[in-house]
Amino acid sequence: MDFHYFKKLLLDCGRALEDGNLELLNALLERIFTLAAKYNRGRMVKYYAEGIVRRAYELHPSLPYFYSLLPFYYYFYYYSSPLNKIKPNVLNGKKQKQVHLIDFYLPHLYHRNRGYLFDGMRKLVCGDTTVCVRVSVVLPPFLKGIVDVGREEQYLARQAEEMEIEFKNLQMVYANSLGEMNPKLPFMLNLLGRRAEDDEAVVIFYSSKLNKLLAEEGALERELKRLAQINPDVVFITEPNANHNHSNFVQRLEDSFPYYFHDRVLLFTDEEEKICRGEIGNIVGCEGKNRVARHLTFHQWRSLFLSAAFMIPIPLQSIYHKEEENGCLVSGDRFQSAWKFNSVDHFDPSSFNSRLRGTHFFSSFLLGDVFVQYCLFFYPCFNKY
Repeated sequence: MDFHYFKKLLLDCGRALEDGNLELLNALLERIFTLAAKYNRGRMVKYYAEGIVRRAYELHPSLPYFYSLLPFYYYFYYYSSPLNKIKPNVLNGKKQKQVHLIDFYLPHLYHRNRGYLFDGMRKLVCGDTTVCVRVSVVLPPFLKGIVDVGREEQYLARQAEEMEIEFKNLQMVYANSLGEMNPKLPFMLNLLGRRAEDDEAVVIFYSSKLNKLLAEEGALERELKRLAQINPDVVFITEPNANHNHSNFVQRLEDSFPYYFHDRVLLFTDEEEKICRGEIGNIVGCEGKNRVARHLTFHQWRSLFLSAAFMIPIPLQSIYHKEEENGCLVSGDRFQSAWKFNSVDHFDPSSFNSRLRGTHFFSSFLLGDVFVQYCLFFYPCFNKY
């Protein structure tokens, strides 16, 4: 038995489900669960089978949860700090005295690569001067009062001390995105009031975050427009390099196999497998407003970004990645890119939305979808909070 055998069984399950043949579906699923125990990627096969069961019986998770809260550890592990890949003169030689890092994940989850946030800071300040860093983390509103902010701040302080960086403070902000924040909030007023001569550089990290905004019409457009208003010095964007958006369920099922049956799955930690389990369950088991994992390929993302007119790619350099396209690093199932934002006056939301939602781009984005967050069902590890 190999991957191709299980692939055929799973596709047969998908077709049986589409045909309404539940008797055949149950027989196929029983065979899959029995044989998967003898396969080295058996757990991944079972995650697909679970997704098909959820789809068959409409067992959608009931608790709202923005599952992009959990980072893709292997992005950080394989790519290390994206700051190490930018050229030292990215800020045109200005000597910023402080760096403001904005991220969307709990800091302590970066234990696989301790230098992810701080490594490479001296490239931004252009010199050997003391690097002063403050961090803002944007988390879903339902986590307010649940996350131990003191614990997260202590974790970052220890990281900074080890890397000889002056850590100023950690600020938690609660929102699903920057684009949905009220511009009159103190956090936004501080960002929107920046001037070119300010001595603080702003760096924003998006890791598998933007694809979640595609579930709500207009959310990605609002995020990009807000970024242009903030005009950060660097925006790092890391996303899966895959298209899991076909309107035909069986085709989408087949399209997802190369991504989740990659050799790297044999190296996954338990936390990483929980992430994949949740994503597979969402891609396979959900439709419409319940499907929030909407991965696009690198070429689709780049086409969208360039169509925004005010986004300019910043070249990245790495001795570990041979495939580079317009300064973006592409490595099979994922890509990493850096961008600079200019005037918001060039942004045409109606044109961007038309391109984003057009059937020629990808066929399965349903207009009018409501942005629904995923759920804690797949992530019992967060019960510790």
